[in-house]
Amino acid sequence: MEKARVRYLAIIPERFKRGTFGSFKPRDPRQQRALSLMRKEVGGSWYLTGAYGNGKTHLLYAQYREIVIPGKVPCHVRTTRELVEELRRAEFEGDCVSPVLAAVLRSYLSSTALPHD
Repeated sequence: MEKARVRYLAIIPERFKRGTFGSFKPRDPRQQRALSLMRKEVGGSWYLTGAYGNGKTHLLYAQYREIVIPGKVPCHVRTTRELVEELRRAEFEGDCVSPVLAAVLRSYLSSTALPHD
């Protein structure tokens, strides 16, 4: 487990290595709301928006520390730019397999619910 913990911590950029929910200092009601919601539903999927320096990445890695490092769930960490580029390559270049799309497909194929329009 310690090897996995070290590996999980290694992907966190140095600037956010100590980022936790407890170390996040909201400066406005929107940041406080994001912090409260993410703490309440730590395993949820979140799409955070806002200007540079508003704490989106801090909160992302705080969530990551809460759920991935203890081994609760697997996680893919991507910036929007990385995700869009990965999806573009998967769509237009035959040699790219997107881990995000693969995870969605696995989930879809193992689901007992049948999608409908």
